[in-house]
Amino acid sequence: EDDLVAKCCRIMQALFSYKGTMPQADAATRQIIKGKYLIAMGKTWDPSSFNCGKTGRPITDRFYVIDYVPYLPESLSAEQKEGLTLHNVTTVEPSEAQDPGAGLPYINELMEDGGFE
Repeated sequence: EDDLVAKCCRIMQALFSYKGTMPQADAATRQIIKGKYLIAMGKTWDPSSFNCGKTGRPITDRFYVIDYVPYLPESLSAEQKEGLTLHNVTTVEPSEAQDPGAGLPYINELMEDGGFE
């Protein structure tokens, strides 16, 4: 079974190959948020190169919302936990997370396999 980081990155790649562009990102840019926060991928590259496929506008916020999760599973191995970075970020309300300008309505299609469990 895929670990959380791999699944996050696979969904990100699927989303942007379908509706936009995503620069190559190394492991240091992949960040999982827990608790009342967000699963997201950090963007340390130039935001102007991270564009919404629907509007063509750059996505300038630091985190791109994937899904809400109640916690990180206790069953994660040390290898899976390595590379997960927890950040305290402002919670995004669902209505904001579905902002069409950010291309997020399409995320629901990609989460139909059960999302992050």
